[in-house]
Amino acid sequence: MTDPRLTPLRMTPDLRVRPWAGDRLAPADQGIGEAWLAGPWSAVAEGPFSGRTLGELAAELGEPLIGTRGAIHGRGGFPVLVKLIDAAEWLSVQVHPDDAQALELEGEPGIGKAEAWLVLDAAPEAELLLGRRADADPEAVRAAIGSAGLMDLLERIAIQAGDCLDVPAGMLHAIGPGTFVYEIQQPCDITYRVWDWGRTDRTIHVEQSRRVADPALRGLRRHVPTDAPDAVVAASPFFLARQVLIGPGGTSGATDGSSPHVVTVLDGSADLVTDHGATRLARYETVVLPAATGGYRLDGSGPARVVVATVP
Repeated sequence: MTDPRLTPLRMTPDLRVRPWAGDRLAPADQGIGEAWLAGPWSAVAEGPFSGRTLGELAAELGEPLIGTRGAIHGRGGFPVLVKLIDAAEWLSVQVHPDDAQALELEGEPGIGKAEAWLVLDAAPEAELLLGRRADADPEAVRAAIGSAGLMDLLERIAIQAGDCLDVPAGMLHAIGPGTFVYEIQQPCDITYRVWDWGRTDRTIHVEQSRRVADPALRGLRRHVPTDAPDAVVAASPFFLARQVLIGPGGTSGATDGSSPHVVTVLDGSADLVTDHGATRLARYETVVLPAATGGYRLDGSGPARVVVATVP
């Protein structure tokens, strides 16, 4: 029998101070650059599991929470991490390991960090660095890791709201000023800084970066209009995220025991309705639906846009 306490889990956003933070998540003087919405380290906001992390609950409750596929992807822990990132300055140029490299360099649990971005807002001149330029030699890219010269070898991509970008493990990347993104990733926090724009108070991981970077990788962008009613905004072997619009009559969904559903409101507000009752979600709020939930509905008093994240 499924634990009767395993109702939809409203999450407490974990606000992270960053040197490059904007002011979309909190006043600028607070320096909040990231809001971790749901992942192994995220705490439940209310109910019988209030204050407990999803990692703790995954270990205690197992597949009714994380699902059969989730148990594989998360090595028994919570299988995805979703967050919001708000940049007023360049983030460091970074690279992340794959599963095998994470195990070799950092030890257990051996979970790498593939990720993907959905651009929610972008200043007129906002851009990203994503992979090497078409005319850059991969070996020159590798040799430039740890130096300012690397910037001239990476592809600069102008962005707008609705752009979707995949960032597989091994791809060199950076988020630029004026950018606000929804990020979904493997449940891993291994980041190797390749270059930090002259900042001197954070470590540059030259050796690790050269070991895990694939300098041949090039970035791709595709666009999903913000009014697309049902569209995939991120897909990889490790996660899937769909944009869903809620209009008159609402929309239905269901978990099938294979994965939790992580529901985040991007615009408007929504009522999440299950057999346990209704939960009102405001903009940027997140609820985790356990894999054993079954059917649910998303209703709204006005137009709303949500992202539903799962593991494939």
